[in-house]
Amino acid sequence: MKALKSLAAIAGVAALAISLTACNAVQNIAERQIEKAIEEQASGSDVRLDVTGDGVDVPADFPADIPLPSAKPNLVTDQSGGYLLVWAEGSKQDFDAQVAAMEAAGFTAEDLGQPTEGLSNVAFQNNSWTVTLTLAGQKGLSMLVVPIGG
Repeated sequence: MKALKSLAAIAGVAALAISLTACNAVQNIAERQIEKAIEEQASGSDVRLDVTGDGVDVPADFPADIPLPSAKPNLVTDQSGGYLLVWAEGSKQDFDAQVAAMEAAGFTAEDLGQPTEGLSNVAFQNNSWTVTLTLAGQKGLSMLVVPIGG
């Protein structure tokens, strides 16, 4: 549960960081400072953050059975075997395509109850992973990946 709270806090900081705009040198400095602050808050985590819009690589050990959108995420954290991936841009079409990809990969959708206006949220599960996919408004796609029993 601590890992989930840490990942949720990281998501808030990441949303702010991704929205920053500045010159390249300032962006690089800000990116390093934000990564350091996030890593200090979530000890034991590995953080990759992009504020330039180029995206960051997904860790090599990311589960191969979890499909990913084609675009690189702007933030990736790896903590206690779980992952948080955030895309600054993501449309309803991207969300729907990812839902279809998860179902095609054999994941079962979990009922999350009543939808909230402006928020699309679906949880998926297979034998190893719980994956929560979220679209906030009309942009900003995130994926929280937690190992079963983790």
